[in-house]
Amino acid sequence: MVAKELIREKNGKSRIWNFSLRGMVHGGLWEQKIDEAASAQFYTTLYAEPGTFDQRLDDYKRVDLSIVRTIAFAKIRWRYSLDIQNVLGFSNTAWRYYDPYLKAVADQEQLGLIPVLSVQASW
Repeated sequence: MVAKELIREKNGKSRIWNFSLRGMVHGGLWEQKIDEAASAQFYTTLYAEPGTFDQRLDDYKRVDLSIVRTIAFAKIRWRYSLDIQNVLGFSNTAWRYYDPYLKAVADQEQLGLIPVLSVQASW
């Protein structure tokens, strides 16, 4: 995590900017092996040996960016923030499943860029 905070006083108001970058890397999740023949027969995902997690997904990686603006008045404080998750748009596999239309095991990708905007008033 890397962060920088800028504080400025003007006309009796505290004005604060906060910028931060968060990076994370997690080892890949473990999944069960999919039985392609049985899955093709029943048009759904069926596992070869249920309960045996022996297939590992790729590592999970993500970089988040946060920008926060705080303005403090005498009686109330406003906080505006924009948190952008996965700002670099890394592609991560969420899970594997059998796709009956492709007739193959496919990877389900996680969501890409996710912006989260929030406003908070404190008194």
